[in-house]
Amino acid sequence: EFEAANAAVEQTQSEKKESESEKKEAETRLGEVKADLRGAKQKLEASQASVKEGQATIATLEMRKGEVESELKMARSDLIASNESNSALNKNSAKLLEDARKENRKLRQQ
Repeated sequence: EFEAANAAVEQTQSEKKESESEKKEAETRLGEVKADLRGAKQKLEASQASVKEGQATIATLEMRKGEVESELKMARSDLIASNESNSALNKNSAKLLEDARKENRKLRQQ
């Protein structure tokens, strides 16, 4: 009976050591998981910051796009006005040249 009790105590102590070893392994793994989680959280925060920066850049570019489109419309309008003015000046110059030629012919005939 004493041997059976000794065997039971040894068995219990062995199970206790095994349980403590498993507990240490679990605590070690838990520490690793927590460290992985902290790393993942830092990456997520960095990624979120990059997304916000990208959104700000897009907003700035969209605003600038609107300004450039407005400037382009004004430039096109100015070009059309300039072309119309040049066309009128060309017609006027052609008429003045024709008038000058007529005057020149009259002076030669005199």
